[in-house]
Amino acid sequence: MKHTPGPWRIDNHAQILGKSDFVGESVLGRVYCGDIFPNDELPECTANAKLISAAPELLEACKMAFDNMRNGESKTRYRLITCLNALDEAIKKATE
Repeated sequence: MKHTPGPWRIDNHAQILGKSDFVGESVLGRVYCGDIFPNDELPECTANAKLISAAPELLEACKMAFDNMRNGESKTRYRLITCLNALDEAIKKATE
């Protein structure tokens, strides 16, 4: 893995925060919405920050779904439910 491992979160200023083994929690990025400074009062800016912060979970859920489908494991009800739950949680984090 080359990126900072998840989970990531957003703060009150549309900044994406994550933890690394080297520096602890730090700002991974700031979301700008058409102006010079991050603007956490714009709904679009907050929505973009949520989507970005969900990236690690979305990636893991996609990997799980891909592996299940490639290996034919989606026929196993437990694996299918686990995969669907991971996808659902990642989507909720990105959109709510």
